[in-house]
Amino acid sequence: MSLGRNTHVATLGTIWVLLFGATAARCEDDTKQLLERIAYACRVAYLNGYFVHIRRWELTSNRMNAGGSTADRQGTPVPVIPFGNDGFRGDITLARLKTSFRYEIRNSLGQTWQWITDGKLVWSYRPDRNVYTQAKAQPGPERLGPEPGLPGIEWKYVTRFLAIGDMSQRATVVRDDIGPDNNCSGPSVLIKLSLSDDLTAPSSESLRVLTRSYLPCYSVITRRERGWRLTMTDTVESMTWRFRDEPPDANEVAFHPKSSARLVKRLPRD
Repeated sequence: MSLGRNTHVATLGTIWVLLFGATAARCEDDTKQLLERIAYACRVAYLNGYFVHIRRWELTSNRMNAGGSTADRQGTPVPVIPFGNDGFRGDITLARLKTSFRYEIRNSLGQTWQWITDGKLVWSYRPDRNVYTQAKAQPGPERLGPEPGLPGIEWKYVTRFLAIGDMSQRATVVRDDIGPDNNCSGPSVLIKLSLSDDLTAPSSESLRVLTRSYLPCYSVITRRERGWRLTMTDTVESMTWRFRDEPPDANEVAFHPKSSARLVKRLPRD
């Protein structure tokens, strides 16, 4: 009888392992399929042209300059200006049509910065100061990634999702039935992504994508980083995306300064 009971327990254990393993594999397959759909949707938008408005908020503790930049005034990225104890808030517009690309940000101090390139030249423009610079555009990167300049800006906000299909081992679908709200205009899926293997400096992202288009609509990224003198900084960054249904026209990605705008060597930082 003892042998029978042990055999019965072993059989149940085997069945449980098989069922659990099959369920886990199926969940992983479903997650991978979802991520591949996101990557495909973003690739279609990238190739066909897209126009997106992004609202970004970043709050960093234990650091004086929340989201500051040391970039020079001729290129990118745009200098990011903190706004009191409430962190940095900015309205961002990105638009791509073939080799033409536009990046514009209006920050919480009322400043407007704009970069436009046609693939040959790049213009850095401050409409609020009525001045701009002009320079030869750098060759586009051979591979999309966290490059400096405009390719890095586009990677941060859009093209990184082209590679999200490779993150199935780091992704978990938390909810697949979230209704429309202030962050997402339609039903969405919530995915949790692990962005760091360092347990002392964890980084993760809670990402929502629209179930209709599989394009991102809301994200919250939390990071812990080692700062100066080994101090730790905690950053919370949230973003909402509003992709337009149709791509931009040529006029929306062309450089159109005011007739009175002046060509200068450097843009003012104020």
